[in-house]
Amino acid sequence: MQGTKISAIVAEYNPLHRGHIYQLQEVRRLSGADQILVLMSGDFVQRGEPAVLDKYVRTRMALEAGADLVLELPLAAATGSAGEFAAGAVAILDALGAVDELWFGSEEGEVEPLREIAEVLAGEPGVFREVLRRELASGASFPAAQEAALAAALSEKRGEQPDTYREELHNILAGSNNMLAISYMKELILRKSGIVPKTIRREGEAYNSLSVDSGFASASGIRHALLGEDLEEPEEVRRRVLASLPEYIAKHLEDPAVLVRPDDFSDMLFARLMYEDHPENYASVTEDLANRLKNTWRDYHSFTELGEALKTKNMTRSRINRGLLHILLDIGQEDVERSAHPEVVRILGMRDAAASFSRIRQSGRVTLAASVSGIPEETYGKDRRASDLYEWIRSRKTGDRMRTEYQRMPVKI
Repeated sequence: MQGTKISAIVAEYNPLHRGHIYQLQEVRRLSGADQILVLMSGDFVQRGEPAVLDKYVRTRMALEAGADLVLELPLAAATGSAGEFAAGAVAILDALGAVDELWFGSEEGEVEPLREIAEVLAGEPGVFREVLRRELASGASFPAAQEAALAAALSEKRGEQPDTYREELHNILAGSNNMLAISYMKELILRKSGIVPKTIRREGEAYNSLSVDSGFASASGIRHALLGEDLEEPEEVRRRVLASLPEYIAKHLEDPAVLVRPDDFSDMLFARLMYEDHPENYASVTEDLANRLKNTWRDYHSFTELGEALKTKNMTRSRINRGLLHILLDIGQEDVERSAHPEVVRILGMRDAAASFSRIRQSGRVTLAASVSGIPEETYGKDRRASDLYEWIRSRKTGDRMRTEYQRMPVKI
């Protein structure tokens, strides 16, 4: 059993689509892995929103698409910034003690250009810190200042002028999947992890693309087609999207009325805001955002309206949504930091053959838990309550009886 090779993927599957299926198939083919482990976000995702389908439905989809074991990425990491998301994910994969490779999609399609950037971000050489400080002092935004600092550090390493590399670097940093890949590799470097990073060039539409005309429509495009209220021919668009997906996915997406969306949580969010005097105490909520929030929330009536109203040139909608979600779910910065030091990892689902994941149980520094009942409250309490809240919303929309996390066991196929 010691010779069993395990490759890992970190994912949201919100929802799972043909691009994800392609990735699972390619990882299996290229890695020659005996098992594929998926570390998946639970009921809330990194955009600061609820997933459209609950984590158990998405787990079943992942298993049917080819995953062997699905574990849950803790709530605070799953809803954090790209860096916090990557830190939480890599912390778990490294602590499992049995993962050989971490596979991720990227626009670049090659590991080395991404690793070169990750090494600078992990090491922060003097020239990087100096240029970053100078650019920020001159009024540059953080992304622009970081790009200039990276260009200076990498050009010095290569013996080139900064302008020689700037366009190539800009193109790499413009890819959202590249940025997440760089974050993964930075964390692997900082942890001195033995996990080998591997990448597959992303196929089809970009991560944030709303187009559904290609065979590899993005999750954003699929969600917009199913939930969007600004479509000219909504029924026709939904019909095309559903027809492009495997039946085991499409059947869960056929009725848009039962899909979970941010505005389903509006009343609960505004109730929290009504009694919250210090929103800056929550993760992702800066002092500036907290002040604007306290002055404006009474003028709006939904999660979506409020998030849009708070958006500025220097603060993206996703970042604002994360702050609002953290207020709703009582997630503080200490919860985000704790997620980078995992002790227990929840099993969401497995194939029968995944019993051979005993290599993880033998060598891991974390406990794999099939049931919530065995997980300490301080470790999983907020995750449990967030999932129960999601399930209450979902069951109210569908008319199903609510099932708490204490009543749920891993999905098996």
